Amino acid sequence: MGVIVALVSSNHNTAAIYVLAFFLYDLCAFVVFGPTPFQPTGVASQYFCWKIRGNATSTLMYKPVFLAYILTVGNYVLKNAGKSNGEMSEAGGFAFGGMILNSALLAVFRF
Repeated sequence: MGVIVALVSSNHNTAAIYVLAFFLYDLCAFVVFGPTPFQPTGVASQYFCWKIRGNATSTLMYKPVFLAYILTVGNYVLKNAGKSNGEMSEAGGFAFGGMILNSALLAVFRF
């Protein structure tokens, strides 16, 4: 999400839409299938970040949160797809910042 905020704030809107579309696919794959190899960022983060795993947690608590992310990101992509640089809504920055904060809290407290 930090990359997306940086791309939108620096008016690289086409790249931001592509990254958001990939992120949207990743979120949908997680909500529908759970943590499987069909979720590219889950596999990458497990390989690069989590060499030592903690206690297992249920994905049920994460699915409603990520469903809200899907609705927010999907709405932003649909409203801003095809717009040229400088025309995209800056309101997404607040929503994306909220997602960053919420994801950080989920990672720290692991419900």
